[in-house]
Amino acid sequence: MTDGTLEFAEKTGLFFEDDGYPRIAGRIFGLLLMSEASRSLNDIAARLRVSKASVSTDARLLERWDMVERVSRPGDRKIYYRIVPDLPYRIMEHRVERVRRMGRLMREARAAVPRGGPLKTRLSDFAAAYDQALVTMEKALRRVSQAVSASNGGSSSTE
Repeated sequence: MTDGTLEFAEKTGLFFEDDGYPRIAGRIFGLLLMSEASRSLNDIAARLRVSKASVSTDARLLERWDMVERVSRPGDRKIYYRIVPDLPYRIMEHRVERVRRMGRLMREARAAVPRGGPLKTRLSDFAAAYDQALVTMEKALRRVSQAVSASNGGSSSTE
């Protein structure tokens, strides 16, 4: 593994940590993102110089987040991980859903306020902002879906 790959894995770990996620999960993600082939838990642990238990825990976390997937090799009992093929779409889809949920929450809060005034205005402003963000993000998501589909030769699970 090149120094650039290790450096990228470290930066990705810090990026994840800044968002409140485990640094090791980010490092694993960074390593796998820069890997052409799937990697075993042992290989990941050795390359990142962390315990196999840590790698196992955080790889399962990344798997639950739909960022990586387990793969097997014929005749090999080891667990291997790789980045999911349609990751750009999955990440954006997750973000769009979060914005959609927050917009609903803001509309519910606005509806719960019995009369106008500063609170109703604030909640209306938030609801409008989330609604507008959602429109823009959904357009971008459709474009990403088309790009992922095209790069997969027209056979994408995102269609």
